[in-house]
Amino acid sequence: QSSGQQQQQQQPQRAVQSIQKLQCVMIDQIKNVRRSVPAAVIYGAVPQLVSHAGHPNTDIQESVEKLLSKVMEVHPLQALWSVMGLLYSTNDRRKELGKRVLQAATQQLRKRGSLRHVRTLDAAKTLFKDLISLARFNPGDRSRTMSLDDHRQLRIPTDADFLLPTRAALTPEPQSKELRRQRPPWEKAHGDTTKAQEARLWPTFVDGAPRIRRFESNLDVLSSKAKPKKLTAETSDGRRIPMLCKCEKDGDLRKDARLMDFNDVVNRLLATDPEARRRKLRLRTYAVVCLDEECGLCEWVTNTDTMRRVIEHTYGLRKETRRTAALFLQASPPSSTTFVGGGGGGPGNKKKTPPPPPPPRRICMVGQTRRRRGTPPPPPIKKGRPSEEDKQRGQKSRRATCRVGT
Repeated sequence: QSSGQQQQQQQPQRAVQSIQKLQCVMIDQIKNVRRSVPAAVIYGAVPQLVSHAGHPNTDIQESVEKLLSKVMEVHPLQALWSVMGLLYSTNDRRKELGKRVLQAATQQLRKRGSLRHVRTLDAAKTLFKDLISLARFNPGDRSRTMSLDDHRQLRIPTDADFLLPTRAALTPEPQSKELRRQRPPWEKAHGDTTKAQEARLWPTFVDGAPRIRRFESNLDVLSSKAKPKKLTAETSDGRRIPMLCKCEKDGDLRKDARLMDFNDVVNRLLATDPEARRRKLRLRTYAVVCLDEECGLCEWVTNTDTMRRVIEHTYGLRKETRRTAALFLQASPPSSTTFVGGGGGGPGNKKKTPPPPPPPRRICMVGQTRRRRGTPPPPPIKKGRPSEEDKQRGQKSRRATCRVGT
């Protein structure tokens, strides 16, 4: 029994040791990934890294911080829409990690001489703060429009370079086959083509994505409970792109963002199937930028409608059809005469319609026997043995009772 008790006491210790070994192996793998995998590939896991920003384990938190710093250093314009929300988190650990990541990325960008990107990261702090305050602002139940000039918000500096947060601009795409087949001259000179070929296989971001020049001052306020605002951004290529700024206190926009990531996986699976490619099957996705735990910025999907408006429109058509039919019946009452035949409207072509059938006569109840109103009640039942006349009278009354509906 003593040996069995010792084994039971040692089991939790062994489990803790095995978990610690597993964590060490995982941290070593993360370090290898940070050294060997390009930042565009790590960018695909940024949502998962941001969700683990407040991890209680210091080693895991340090690894997450270094991975996010690497992505911010290499792709600051794309990564700021995912990482900058940590600065306005309600969790202190997440907020501190966001500040360290932003500080490390800013230092590396200054060393490289990317001062325009540094100014963009500094302006992103004010932009995110203004978007959060706009999402939380309630203009009232009757307001359907509002102006940004009254609030002095969403000012884009001229020296900033904000990428338009669309799904196409924030998703790395695999390089084309023509680019993979190209062989630069330095590969031919040195003969070492392994790393260069691997670099051409990694996905990259689309070149020439539109930038935000300014936001229009007038915006629409939707009629739902959260009062989301429909913004319009003017881009560098002259287009006007609508976006949705909203605050969900009861919901969580991070769920919408994870759902879009899942839809991207489904689209990649459909792209590998020949039949799906032939039928052009794909899910339409949109970008979701989480400003904090409650507020977010969503890409506006054109040529679509909400389920609520579709249902309201369907019920509205039914009500309108019933109202039109009722008005038509009131405007054209039925006539007592109708015209028959194809020639003229003379008296020979008139034919009286038969009168409507009379309403059914009311039936009154006396005890358990039905009878027509106006008919005398049946005679009282005599005690003793019934005679032949009573039997005949009873049969007639039962026949009349069965003909109630006629």
